[in-house]
Amino acid sequence: MLALAVSACQPLTRPFEDQGKETNDLLRLANRGGVVVLPIEGVPNPAAFAEALAVELRKLEVPATTRAGASEALRLAGRAEAAPRDGTRDEIEISWRLAQASGAIIAGRTGSWIVPRAPWAQGTPEAIAAVAQLAAPDLAGMIEGDRPVTRPGPSLVVWAVDGAPGDGAVTLKAALERALRRSGYRVLPELKEDSLVVAGAVQVRRTGAGQDRVAIVWSILDSDGAELAQVDQENSVATGLLDGPWGEVARQVAAGALEGIIEVVEQVKKKAAG
Repeated sequence: MLALAVSACQPLTRPFEDQGKETNDLLRLANRGGVVVLPIEGVPNPAAFAEALAVELRKLEVPATTRAGASEALRLAGRAEAAPRDGTRDEIEISWRLAQASGAIIAGRTGSWIVPRAPWAQGTPEAIAAVAQLAAPDLAGMIEGDRPVTRPGPSLVVWAVDGAPGDGAVTLKAALERALRRSGYRVLPELKEDSLVVAGAVQVRRTGAGQDRVAIVWSILDSDGAELAQVDQENSVATGLLDGPWGEVARQVAAGALEGIIEVVEQVKKKAAG
């Protein structure tokens, strides 16, 4: 979604770009693990919502399906309740339960979202897809659990992203944390003595002709606050695209920024070892 470039306080040798790699259906769960998403209770169209959620999980590279034949896969179930928020909107709360195929509960959590009452009650594809997109990142973390740390060195702390419209402050932070964990880094909620900090800032400028110019700067800092490098991303998107949920855009931004951040971390490790 966003083209990328690199600028740094220390040299990073190449520009890079998120190629938006395709994911397949990842339905061979008996051999790969993964999760079967069961029909979600209490939503207007339980089976359609489960399928939409499986689609969003696959976008996040979590093997997910609604087919019950994957014997070794986990089972994700949910129950929704709706309460009026105002004259035209409801608050939807879904309690999630993750279980082994045997039925043993592994984890659970609750999420809530504000939805337009009429489209949600009618179970429109747009309303279902929007809630599934919002729910998927948190569920992906629950399904994957703790990732092993395979890259020794400084831990990383990602701060909330400054200036991001919509839910970008939280969504970008979560997407980058997940990308770093999947790459084998130790990501902590609080700063430690050996930590590096990744601080993001977003600037959106309306350029006319239905376009916004979006610039994202990721600064990598040491534990004393000194800036080591920057990873810059910039491109034009449709006006207002990022004013609400970032969804898949957050994942793409994090994937694009990851290479530059890794370069900085590895340079810090080499300097410390030398």
